Amino acid sequence: MSGLHTAGSAHETALALARERQARGLPVEALDLSGCDLGTEDWTGATFLNCTLAGARLGSARLDDARFVHCDLSASDWQLADTQDLLLHACTLQGACWQQGRHQRLRIVQGRLHGSLWQACRLDDSAFVQCALDGTDWQHSQAARTVWEACQWTDAQLAGSRWQSCQVGQARLPAGELRGLHWTGCVLPGLQLQGSQLVDCDFARSQFAEARIEDCDFAGSRLPNAGFAQARLRRVALTGLDLRQTQWSGAVLAQCSLAGARLEASLWNAARLDGCNLARAALPQADLRDSRLHDCDFRDAELDFADLSGCEAEACRFDGIRSVYAKASGTRGLPLALFPDRGRREFIAPAPSASSLSASPGATRPS
Repeated sequence: MSGLHTAGSAHETALALARERQARGLPVEALDLSGCDLGTEDWTGATFLNCTLAGARLGSARLDDARFVHCDLSASDWQLADTQDLLLHACTLQGACWQQGRHQRLRIVQGRLHGSLWQACRLDDSAFVQCALDGTDWQHSQAARTVWEACQWTDAQLAGSRWQSCQVGQARLPAGELRGLHWTGCVLPGLQLQGSQLVDCDFARSQFAEARIEDCDFAGSRLPNAGFAQARLRRVALTGLDLRQTQWSGAVLAQCSLAGARLEASLWNAARLDGCNLARAALPQADLRDSRLHDCDFRDAELDFADLSGCEAEACRFDGIRSVYAKASGTRGLPLALFPDRGRREFIAPAPSASSLSASPGATRPS
């Protein structure tokens, strides 16, 4: 009992000293505040340096514009916290609980957040930079205009998260099932996905530039207006999905399934497709200029008003396609006999040049 009393007295003394230093506008430095309850006191603008706050309770404290630098906040309790402009730099937050909190302009830099809990929290205009997020739980969290940059996500739980206009840069998301992610209008450059099942997710208007996606299934997910410029996809299932107005410029797809997908007005400039299945896909008004197609299945696909100019196809199957008014000047390997007479002029031959007209005997320049 005497040991417990001594420890409690020491923490009370440290907390009193922290209050005093805050009142004097001085940083709270090198204090052991483990298990302390910062209560409903006003710590606005406070700076904590090299302090130990393991197991501390901070959810009710006023911490706007506070700074925690090189602090141990393991298993600290931030539940229901409501903060603005809070900064944590090089802190340990392993096992910390941030559930149901609301944070505006939260900044966590070089944080060790292993196993921390963020369920049902709200983040606005916040940033996580160079953080270890292994085993973190973000289920049903909400975020807007928030950035995760150069973070590690191994075994993170993301189901049901609703993130809008956020940025998740150079991230490797966990394998396994990721259900109900609503990441709309997000920027995901260099995203790495391998062996993931993204079930019933919404990635409308999100950008996957230079992403690396392998052995993944987007079953039942939405991707209209998404961008995959310069992305690399291998053995990815996008079967029957809504991919209208998606952008694939310079992308490389190998052994992917887009069978029955809706690809109206999609952009495929200089894309390369190898061993892909686009049977029954809807590609009206798609732009496939200068694309390279090898061993792809386009049987019963719709290519009405599509532009295949400069496209090269090798060992592809086009049986039963529709291609009303499709364009394809300068193409190679496309079976022109499969295209109907209607629109054949646009498909086969470009307009003659003025030099060729003048060189032909009896030719007249069109008016």
